[in-house]
Amino acid sequence: MVAEAERRWLDRRGIVPKDVRGLKVWLIEDYAVLRWKRMDADGRSRSYPTRQEQDFDLALPLPGLPPPAIRLTAGYLADPTQTQYVRTQIARPRGKRVEWCIAIIPAAVPGRSATWEVVKRPLGF
Repeated sequence: MVAEAERRWLDRRGIVPKDVRGLKVWLIEDYAVLRWKRMDADGRSRSYPTRQEQDFDLALPLPGLPPPAIRLTAGYLADPTQTQYVRTQIARPRGKRVEWCIAIIPAAVPGRSATWEVVKRPLGF
């Protein structure tokens, strides 16, 4: 995922790749900070949460990242055997919880745009 993002976004204006002590993220202007992870169906990261990843999820200050920027996790959901791709997702982590998560649905017809659907409703709804 990271290599593909680098290939596609390398020359995009307003998107800057950063490496924060091994955490690879992309700054999308000053509005968002995006990282890539394997996820569960609710949008939670499925890897061991390092202290730095916990700080990212809590939107705590990290060197070189703009403080007010929204923190997002993009990734993929695999089937229960972890051998098949199910879908791509984007989530907003809030510590150990996920505020919201959407699935990106590829267009069924060439030339059409992808769509999205909510897979985890915002907290409090």
